[in-house]
Amino acid sequence: MISKPITFGRVAVVGAGVFGVSAAVRLAEDGWEVDVFEAQRSIMNGATGNNVFRLHRGYHYPRSLDTALETKESVTSFLAEYGAAVIDSEQHLYAVSRVGSRVTGQEFLDHCTRAGLEFEVVKSPLLREDTTELVIRATESRMDPVQLKNIGLRRLAESGVRLYGGVEAGPDVVDHYDYVVLCGNARSNALMRAWGITPPRRQFEVCEVAIMKGAALGDTDIVVMDGPFNSLSPYGRREDLHILYDVEHSVHHRSISESFEPPEAYRDLLTNPCGEPSALTAFDAMRETASRFVNGLDDAEYCGSLWSVRTVLADVDATDARPTIVNWVAPTVMTLFSGKLVTAVTAADTVVDEMRCKLMEAPHSLAAV
Repeated sequence: MISKPITFGRVAVVGAGVFGVSAAVRLAEDGWEVDVFEAQRSIMNGATGNNVFRLHRGYHYPRSLDTALETKESVTSFLAEYGAAVIDSEQHLYAVSRVGSRVTGQEFLDHCTRAGLEFEVVKSPLLREDTTELVIRATESRMDPVQLKNIGLRRLAESGVRLYGGVEAGPDVVDHYDYVVLCGNARSNALMRAWGITPPRRQFEVCEVAIMKGAALGDTDIVVMDGPFNSLSPYGRREDLHILYDVEHSVHHRSISESFEPPEAYRDLLTNPCGEPSALTAFDAMRETASRFVNGLDDAEYCGSLWSVRTVLADVDATDARPTIVNWVAPTVMTLFSGKLVTAVTAADTVVDEMRCKLMEAPHSLAAV
């Protein structure tokens, strides 16, 4: 049920990841007529549905306090919208490597204190003491991607949003809507260029998250930081399966530019991200790196891969900053550049606020509703 009558105008939201879905729902509830265009067959099949599904609270970003605080402050709004998809698992462990880390154990503890994050220094049989300097138990959660998607579909229907799945928004979308909100990750830059807008330089990465069985990790989420190390987690609610991400080996292709086309070898994988085995996997290298720090991987076997294009800020290696940015790039075109998933709902509220400001500035510019 739509909570408010449609009075303001027509908006096209391009991209139906968790950011696009959240923005569309909030706009519809605020009184806009909203259509969502998603190139994949359904929602949340891109970066939203192919990652490590961690509900970040700030621990992961000791070199960017702003990112840590942004994620921490977004948790409440995310839980209010998608809480049924959040899993409070047994424990989340963060370990600092003795060698090659960009932060020391003490610097990581100082970061947690500055960010107001709860932690407990622990020892765990899952982490090797000879290669890890510090292990803490953190207060975090993970997400069930299936339930997250189901909530998104339900909320779109309840709010009266029209979803066009399997439909790419063409360059003429700006001619048919009062406003356009670009939430399409790599695709946003191509559309901006088609509209004569100079797109920003971004770092585009083709990423793999490996799915494995036989890992003796139980219901425990592990992050080894801060450098070319690993993240391991149960796969949603499947404790018999775990997912593995490697900062170095999971990134199969990286480019910094104003536009992006994935290499030919990965295009089918990116358009059909269903977790099937792939000859292109880097699982063996990922497991080798993880085994330097994590026990319980001797019997881990490769099951499949989740593929996506991740778009991040360029030239931020020093801080690894991952902000979420809402920005007008033309009088009727807004971009929602996604940082961490947990910020999706706060970003959606910002989109609504920006639209309301536009109405106040130039209400006469809207097409007739």
